[in-house]
Amino acid sequence: MVEKEILYYGAREMAQKASKFSLGSLGFSFRRGEILYLSYQGIELVRRIYFAVRGPNWETVPNFITSVNITQDAQEESLQIDFSAQSVEGDIDFAWRGRVLVEDGEKLTFSVLGEAKRDFLKNRIGICVLLPLTLAGKRVRCQKHEQFGGYLEEGKLPEEISPHQPFMDFSSFSVEASPSTWLEMTFTGDIFEMEDQRNWGDASFKIYSTPLRYPFPVLMKQGDTLFQEVCIALRILDRSTHCVEDLCPGEHTCRISLSPTPVARIPSIGLGMNDLSETVNDELWEAIEVLRPSHLRIELDAAENRCSVSMEKIEKAVKVWKRKEIPLWVLLSVSLPSELPELFDCVPEAGVSRTLLALNESPWCASFELVRKAKQEMERRGRSCLLGGGTQGWFAEFHRNPPPFEELDFVFFAFCPQVHATDNETVIENLVTLEVLSKQARKISNLPVAISPITFRMRFNPNAYRREERTPKLPPDPRQWGLFGALWTAGALKYAAFSESLTFYEFLGPHGIIIPEDVRKNLTQKTGLEFRFLPLAHVLKEFTPKEGVTVLETRSTNPLAVDALAIQDQEGLFVYVWNYSPQSQRVLVEGVPREPCAGSILSAETMPRIVSSLRETLDAWSDFAWRGGVLELSIPPLSLARLWWKDLLPVEKHLQV
Repeated sequence: MVEKEILYYGAREMAQKASKFSLGSLGFSFRRGEILYLSYQGIELVRRIYFAVRGPNWETVPNFITSVNITQDAQEESLQIDFSAQSVEGDIDFAWRGRVLVEDGEKLTFSVLGEAKRDFLKNRIGICVLLPLTLAGKRVRCQKHEQFGGYLEEGKLPEEISPHQPFMDFSSFSVEASPSTWLEMTFTGDIFEMEDQRNWGDASFKIYSTPLRYPFPVLMKQGDTLFQEVCIALRILDRSTHCVEDLCPGEHTCRISLSPTPVARIPSIGLGMNDLSETVNDELWEAIEVLRPSHLRIELDAAENRCSVSMEKIEKAVKVWKRKEIPLWVLLSVSLPSELPELFDCVPEAGVSRTLLALNESPWCASFELVRKAKQEMERRGRSCLLGGGTQGWFAEFHRNPPPFEELDFVFFAFCPQVHATDNETVIENLVTLEVLSKQARKISNLPVAISPITFRMRFNPNAYRREERTPKLPPDPRQWGLFGALWTAGALKYAAFSESLTFYEFLGPHGIIIPEDVRKNLTQKTGLEFRFLPLAHVLKEFTPKEGVTVLETRSTNPLAVDALAIQDQEGLFVYVWNYSPQSQRVLVEGVPREPCAGSILSAETMPRIVSSLRETLDAWSDFAWRGGVLELSIPPLSLARLWWKDLLPVEKHLQV
């Protein structure tokens, strides 16, 4: 019997379990030395509290918890968690002890005492607190650190993405959770500041220690110690009206609400082609024929200085274009505009629909000089295609050093959910930022937006201290191979639908949709299944033919567990509902016209067929019932259900994008 965990996550031990605690009005989870989802009366106020050691390339060193001791009183109004940990990777070795203390059901303290076990370079070491995006726009009061005058600063958490730190140099930070409730945090051990993590694709505001303007990396010497603490409390102004929000936190059933309001259109969806190191084979032709991606993206980087490699990429891409007429996108990455002519010599004369420009050095985003030089080269060679400017890095690089919008046809930047953390919850949480990033990029540029590429694991690190670390050869994330990767892809399509174009993953390779022979053999040995294509390819197959189709508004009461995407075209209404959790979920869908005409499902039970061929279809599924004007579903663990109605909802004509 195949282990379900391998089908879900591509490997064993990828499910990440946490211990849940409820004390008075406070609730939270504890996992591997972190506090997750600190809530008051069931409403999230703090997303995460954790301790991080950041290396000289801004890598986050893994924390290994060596012991945990939990003491809780009989009345469950107080709790103490003591744990020991080591942060070890490469030259870095830092040992520390942590403590979580909850008192009176309304106050929590997180403290750390640590010591460097050998000399090493670090960019930052300290406690971090993440605040959820639901607090955007809320009032803030922060007390400046005594070194900076100790005065009180007032403001608001930014609603639009702030390119730089919205609050700096403080020792306490308070945010208005509701008109009658303030969340108050007091910090000890360093100077703290806040950054808007949406710049890197994270769905949070991060409070951290050691201001970013200070020099880094810094040498930690063996025996150097560190102590930090954050105390979190609620100040309730009026206990008769202290409900944080008008919600129903006690309800466990997830509700999906569908509105006839059109919010976006399905973007054009392409695929990367850079790691196509093997010959173009039958599986590739099958994938192209079934998926019909809108484009194939190839990259040429002057820093590689290997013309033969560039030509090999181009020749394979041209072969695909000639046989299947899939347009090519070509990224030209240089450090100086003078390097462009050599790269343009490699670009084919036919088949290229878009040229993308980026710098491979700081500030990473295409400059005015680079764009002008590219236009001159294109005119000199008689080339005509759309010209885009942006970055191989994140929205932060695009936001802080924008390209010359008036000279371009479109803009682009990359997205990865694992820039700062890799756990399942973070990877899901960060999907919602795709919508925010798409809308803000469009607003500031007034140009079509391409998120290119969208990858599951980080493939480029613009903040690396050493040049060779900028393109880290990270091992593949096995979650991309399982059902989790398929559901994450569905989520990415939902929230990135506010962009014009998307480039996903790669065709072939450990980070692609066609898996290489070594990975295939490994998965076959574990599962007994003939792995040729990943489940996520079947999700892409649903949407690549739907470019321009209307996306309707859907909302989930618990998007970390269950989410949905609704589209409508001449064939009818399609609602996709998926369950990220390893437990079956009861889901109520509101706003649909009646019981669906048909249902189908992507699940562990369908895996034996769908991984063998992209021509396979999803299994028929009917575990739903129409009761009182609401559709009730029971969705298996890590599964995606597709529901279809012939009926068309009376959609508003105005598209609010």
